[in-house]
Amino acid sequence: MADALAFLEEDLTCLICCDIFTEPVTLKCSHSLCEECLQRFWKTQDVLQCPVCRKECSHDEPTKSLAFRALCESFKKRKPTAVSRDICPEHKEMFKLFCFEDQQPICVVCYTSKKHEDHKCSPIDEAAENVKEDLKTQMDRLQATLADLNKAHESCVKQAELSKEHTSMTENQIKKEFEKLHQFLRDEEEKYIRSFHEEMEPQDQKFKAIIEKLSKLISDLSENMAAVWQDMEAENITFLQDQHDVIERHTQSGLDLLERYVKFVKERAEIEQNYAKQLRNLSKKYSRRGVKEDQDTKNIPADRESSQNVLTRMSNQQAFQDVLNQLNDYAAQREHLSESMTLSICVELTRNLQELRQERKNHLCDVKKAQQNLETTFKQLETSKKRFEKEWREAEKANQQTERVQQDVNSTKADVEKVKQQAHLRVHLAEDCKNEYALQLQRYNKEQNGFYFLEIPSAYKKLQEMEERRIRMLAEGYVQFSETERNVLPNINKCLDTISSTGRNINEKQDTMALVEQYKSGAVPPADVEFEDYSQTVRAATSDNTATHLPKVRIKQLFLKKNKVTSPDKNLPSSLEDISRLPPDQRRRRLQEKADDIQKELQRETEQSEALLKMKGVYEQNSQLGDPSSLQPQIILTAHNIARLRGELSKYQVQLTEAGGGMLQYTPPSSEYITVLSDPSVSPSENIYECEFDEDFDIDVPIGQCKALYDFDGSSEGALSMHAGEQLSLMQEDQGDGWVRVQRANGGMGYVPASYIQII
Repeated sequence: MADALAFLEEDLTCLICCDIFTEPVTLKCSHSLCEECLQRFWKTQDVLQCPVCRKECSHDEPTKSLAFRALCESFKKRKPTAVSRDICPEHKEMFKLFCFEDQQPICVVCYTSKKHEDHKCSPIDEAAENVKEDLKTQMDRLQATLADLNKAHESCVKQAELSKEHTSMTENQIKKEFEKLHQFLRDEEEKYIRSFHEEMEPQDQKFKAIIEKLSKLISDLSENMAAVWQDMEAENITFLQDQHDVIERHTQSGLDLLERYVKFVKERAEIEQNYAKQLRNLSKKYSRRGVKEDQDTKNIPADRESSQNVLTRMSNQQAFQDVLNQLNDYAAQREHLSESMTLSICVELTRNLQELRQERKNHLCDVKKAQQNLETTFKQLETSKKRFEKEWREAEKANQQTERVQQDVNSTKADVEKVKQQAHLRVHLAEDCKNEYALQLQRYNKEQNGFYFLEIPSAYKKLQEMEERRIRMLAEGYVQFSETERNVLPNINKCLDTISSTGRNINEKQDTMALVEQYKSGAVPPADVEFEDYSQTVRAATSDNTATHLPKVRIKQLFLKKNKVTSPDKNLPSSLEDISRLPPDQRRRRLQEKADDIQKELQRETEQSEALLKMKGVYEQNSQLGDPSSLQPQIILTAHNIARLRGELSKYQVQLTEAGGGMLQYTPPSSEYITVLSDPSVSPSENIYECEFDEDFDIDVPIGQCKALYDFDGSSEGALSMHAGEQLSLMQEDQGDGWVRVQRANGGMGYVPASYIQII
């Protein structure tokens, strides 16, 4: 349509004034000009001629055309005016000023009106330049931030590469060190490598997450910067008015922040719930139900029942039980805190978040609906405009046809009337289309004013109120987060005060006196050992199997522990049966049978010990299957039984050798059994050799040799000082805490850092 109008305007333009014809006249050369322009041109010429083709003319030559003049006047009236966004819709003036109070462009008439009285204004170009300068400053800051992020990205990439190199170097070093050890330590090598990889994997994942986060930030920042540059290159009016996307993104980011806070509180509540659960399990684990001390006290005879009651009333043991009870109450407070956070913050904010999302959706739908209505009205306006243009062209053609028929001498009066009626009908239709177009234009202007001055401001006002409510909800959530935890602090402090009071009420003297009263036996010390006269052969021969062993038995009875006397092991061979009186053959056979029984029992205990050690290794590799420390008492008990059975087997071996029997096959202790024997968790009071020897002592056997790499002062308790290059005996390996136990050549023993020595 615009091309057709341009084409028509070109045909109706005067070549002198370059405007639509005014009082057009036609020369004999068929060129049309404005009458005034032609007369003004002829005044400047000596010879009358056409301004276009320079053909000579006469004064009576110009001929006026009424139809051509009517066509030009109609084109001037119907020529569409350019709708500019720079024109004030109220005063139809150009926007030349920008009001900082209302944040909108205004015209000069608006500036002098009461609406913008005493408002700070400036030319629109200056306002746009100021905004562009501010954005340019922010863009410079964003450029600096982008450079910093790129540097951080490169630094993280380098650190990740260094971390991988460090991992590779450490792995190679571990492999080289473990290659020097025996086949016994090759399984340990794999465990150390696997443990090291597990420790380094979270760090690699952390670097990977940081790199991905930085890459995403760089990408988002680049996109935002490109969008800002595109907005800065737009027109000033568009740059100042187009903020709908900003409002939509801002409200969405606010709701996302509220949702993130709800997730944060949920995770915090889960942490508190898990913490309370772990505290309850810990309290249940260390409570007196099922404790070894309680199980041992069940075997106390009835005459010591009063002493047992005294033991249960010991202040230190009862205080520990009170501490566990208070810890259970402390866990209950943590559970209450978790429930309060979930109910008072998460549930309420989740419900409000859903309401806010629905409200925001409704407001944005209203804006979209208003935009669609405005677009529909504009389409109707365009349709009526095109129809009016089409009908007017048809009317013009009908008028021209009428003029041609009237000028035709061969036309009849009926033909003239017919074409006049058609022309009148076309003009009438064109007038109707014109009225419809004017009506649609008025409707569109009304819709446009309502859209920009009523519907959009109202929707934005509602979104602003919604955003304020969202911010207030979030602020109240922050306050409630702290108040919820502050409400349980008095109960928590009460539990802690009770624990402190329990510790202060412990009476150590009363506990020790109760223990003395419980376990004192009142036994009389043994009498002096009598002199045995070996000069009398008869007495020496008769007392060979009785009197010579009496002092040793009495000395053993003095140093044997009470628990061995009161609760003997049911697996020990009966000492009431005297096989020394049997004939040699029967005695050898009986000793051989007992030795075979002990050998079978020893084999069974050894297999059980190996199974427990393998199970402990599985638990250490996968903690979800079980607790490795729960198997330690069974492993120690099995090791004690193995040591006891080996001692008994050695005794029967000696007796069988003296009786003339064969030598028993001695089974050396396995590597797992040696590990149990060297376990530092076995206390001296539970030494595995006490069933064979009366004295309580430990035998430390070096498991290897090592060399000091650095000087160590050994200032801490239990540590051993050493010098670089000093050769030491390795007594105990690293148990996972970074320390090993070594021994000097002069007998000094202590702990040194594992990284300060080299195994040789």
